[in-house]
Amino acid sequence: MNKLSYEQTIEHLKYGYSHTQSIARFIDQKAAAVIAAITTLSSLDFAVYKWALSFVKPDENQPYLFCYKVFWVLLILATAYLALSVFSAIQNAFAILNPKAPECAKPSAIFPYIPYKGEKVKLSTNEKKDAKNNKERVNLYLKGGRADHAVKDFTTQLKRMGEINYGKITHCQKAIRWVFHTIAASLLLAGIVTIFSFVLENG
Repeated sequence: MNKLSYEQTIEHLKYGYSHTQSIARFIDQKAAAVIAAITTLSSLDFAVYKWALSFVKPDENQPYLFCYKVFWVLLILATAYLALSVFSAIQNAFAILNPKAPECAKPSAIFPYIPYKGEKVKLSTNEKKDAKNNKERVNLYLKGGRADHAVKDFTTQLKRMGEINYGKITHCQKAIRWVFHTIAASLLLAGIVTIFSFVLENG
């Protein structure tokens, strides 16, 4: 089989890099959808809680004291399940947007990463190293870079984007799973309040 030319290799790598960025943007949109879904569910749950608080009438509920106690125990358990689900979903949604810390970035001419904190702030040893490496990488092309330099830059960034997308996809799966838990907890909460309301109204 014929080997790819340098131009074909670069085009293939450019397409791969562009595709990984499209995947990252698509998953970020899912993170936004998760946060929107959790916000909507939380608003509905707040309305259910307001409804539940309307039952707090100890004098009127004396004949149903046992049911009253059971209701609040179940409500507390459902609330704990809901709080865990909401927290976990939001935590993973934000983790999608920041799957790895900035210090894990690998500087290159394709992905400039030059730490800068102002003239009066000193950089750490690793930050100085990253800044130096990036400037050297860019200067390499300005002084006449070779074909293998460009290929190395693309392959480095493809690996980096692959790691980022793996983190994003992993957290996205967890976030969506916790959204379903949140839906289940919300339905459980609404069911408990509805049943207790029915008991009070029908004796």
